[in-house]
Amino acid sequence: MKNKLARIMLSMLFLFGVSLLFVQCEEEALLNEIMAEETIDTRGFTSPSTMDICDCIAQNFPVEELSSKEKEALKFMLEEEKLARDVYSAMAEKYNLKIFSNIVNAEEKHMASVKCLINKYGLTDPIGQNEKGVFTNGQFQDLYASLVTRGNTGLTEALRVGATIEDLDINDLTLLLEDEAIDNTDLKAVFEALRKGSRNHMRAFTRNLNSYGEEYEVQYITEDMFTTIIEGEQERGNGVCAKWIDCPNADNTGNCKNTCNGANQMNGKKGNNNGINCQGKKANQNCDGSGAVKNSKGKKGNNGN
Repeated sequence: MKNKLARIMLSMLFLFGVSLLFVQCEEEALLNEIMAEETIDTRGFTSPSTMDICDCIAQNFPVEELSSKEKEALKFMLEEEKLARDVYSAMAEKYNLKIFSNIVNAEEKHMASVKCLINKYGLTDPIGQNEKGVFTNGQFQDLYASLVTRGNTGLTEALRVGATIEDLDINDLTLLLEDEAIDNTDLKAVFEALRKGSRNHMRAFTRNLNSYGEEYEVQYITEDMFTTIIEGEQERGNGVCAKWIDCPNADNTGNCKNTCNGANQMNGKKGNNNGINCQGKKANQNCDGSGAVKNSKGKKGNNGN
């Protein structure tokens, strides 16, 4: 009787172990599926056919005078992206989940893009030789310590820390992009790409939290913005090089900004590109109805309105 009871108990323990393993595998599969959408090529900085980000910025954006606000913004954002990279590195070492290691790679891309601008304008790199977890900005030093401590308490808290960092990042980038003192086209292009990447990261972290029955409570951006991000689709392509390489002054639709100073062309592609003197083929000019104008290659553009 005792042997039979022991066999039953062993069978129950075996089934419990198999069930637990199955659940863990299901969770890992969900993480992998979510992060499959988060490949480096969709984070706003690369695509299979685009050039290196520094070359892209150098060749497609003019050197413009930097305001003091823009100088500080570049240094600030480099360390904020380093904060994300360093915290996710610590979480990847502890939990060995792809969501952290994958986004670490993305944050490296983010840091590289800001460094391109810092080098372009001859600014002092605030990171220098600082190791992971070491910051020049005391605010980020304190944040790193508190976020890593929180993340080390458990996996769901680590995911919540990830969402918190992206929440902070999106808020700071939004404030910078809305600041009239920050108007250089290369800064705005890079900051917009950073913000898009952060929106994708926010989706990934919150979906993972949801898979564990947990919710993220927004801390920095508005509830409406958070809802729009979470309910939105994964954002792909059209990064700094993919979107801006053809028309450096493009707006969010890929069209050059309308200045009405003559027909404007993207590099060999059609579009409604107004007044930027790009190089290429025929485009539509939507200006004041004064008649056909010539583009910079001597070919006629169509004047509308």
